[in-house]
Amino acid sequence: MRLSIENILAVTILMLAEAWFLQGVFAGKPSWDASLAFVGAIAAFFAKDYVKDRLNVGQPARAHDRALFEAFLTEFPVEPTFNMLKDYDFGNSFWSSQMRPLFNFADAWGDVDKEFLDSGLEKKRKVLLKAAQDLSMEFAGRTVPVGNGEKSSVFSDRLRAEGPRPPFVLEDAKVLNQKSRALVPLYEDFVRSGKRKLLG
Repeated sequence: MRLSIENILAVTILMLAEAWFLQGVFAGKPSWDASLAFVGAIAAFFAKDYVKDRLNVGQPARAHDRALFEAFLTEFPVEPTFNMLKDYDFGNSFWSSQMRPLFNFADAWGDVDKEFLDSGLEKKRKVLLKAAQDLSMEFAGRTVPVGNGEKSSVFSDRLRAEGPRPPFVLEDAKVLNQKSRALVPLYEDFVRSGKRKLLG
């Protein structure tokens, strides 16, 4: 919870209501008015941020986060990049351009101007970013350009010319598939949260 006049006031009201309620309890004369005031103060304290969000209070912060989230959806799209991470077998070659949004996200979205003001979204962004950076490093270390250079693969042209896939190539594909699938729920959680908070 941020230290602000709003939050200080909310805590003060809650403490006063609690003191009024406890005064009656300790005196052996609990008051319905004090009880209702205490319950109302608790409800208001925990519900105020939700109500503000539903009423679109704090528009500058919301507008910033909405614009940033829309940029994310454009730069790291479901099709083709996310769907490839979700379903594709990276034992096969793939167009390098289809994975470029992942690499761009991992490289550019660690900057301070990519931070969300909403603490929940920002936490999810950081988790997704870390997974994307780790996965990008795996792709960089386990794949090479093939053909005319527009595609990449764990199975290089030189190894293809020599015969069947060696065990380490199979292992490379297995690792990329596993780590790609592990990123999927992180992406889905972030996107769903962003849509619910900012586009709903």
